[in-house]
Amino acid sequence: ICFNFGIGGTGTYHQYLRYLTVSERAHLNDVVLCFFPQNDVLNNHERLGKPFELPRSPYLVVRDGAFVEKHPDADTTSINRRVSWLRSTVGTSFVATGVYRFSKLLTTDAVKRKKGVWEERASWLGVYGEPLNEDWREAWAITEEALLRFAKAVKERNSRFTVVIVADSLQIDPSTLDEEAAAKCDFEYPNRRLVQFCEKNNIVCLDSLPFFLDRKRSLEYPYFSWEHDGHYSQRGHQTMADFLESTGRFDDVK
Repeated sequence: ICFNFGIGGTGTYHQYLRYLTVSERAHLNDVVLCFFPQNDVLNNHERLGKPFELPRSPYLVVRDGAFVEKHPDADTTSINRRVSWLRSTVGTSFVATGVYRFSKLLTTDAVKRKKGVWEERASWLGVYGEPLNEDWREAWAITEEALLRFAKAVKERNSRFTVVIVADSLQIDPSTLDEEAAAKCDFEYPNRRLVQFCEKNNIVCLDSLPFFLDRKRSLEYPYFSWEHDGHYSQRGHQTMADFLESTGRFDDVK
């Protein structure tokens, strides 16, 4: 039995809190944290992640050099009301998104549209290289602290913890950025940092990027994503499944 606890727009600390809740009711043999370099580090930071957060989201923040849990709303009833409202809007959101994408399909070349998106999201590119300011330094420190807490909680419950780095669209195909912006990015930086951090702390970490780049050589654009956005297409999901199988990490759960 496989459960998916991912929620768009949330980061590692949110996932850790959801795991703590779930683990009170069920024992999970394997806990797999899928880490997406493009926005997970950003979503872990209160200020950097502000444009994408769910209503009154909890954060792990840095105050006077210490990590502090910031949970602005502990009212379960209030939280459940907001979750119900969010669920009720899902259908409307899909319809609105479909209409928007169809209009863009008619009026904009796919590559140009992706480039336009990255012009609006230039701040996201800070993850591809050494942190340039205090916000990004904090974001990485919070990310690594959340990973440590997550791994510790899973091991205490006698489950197996695995971090999977999900190759993102820019790492696979940086051509959707203009050449000047792409030249400033080290697209493998977040992967190297995460792998080294996990090795240092005895956390199993599987980096899917080399596998995707190898497969890319036999494919044509848009490779593993939908033509008009960076989310995985069926081919992308199948490639990820092939990668996980190739690692042998989960052979005993087949």
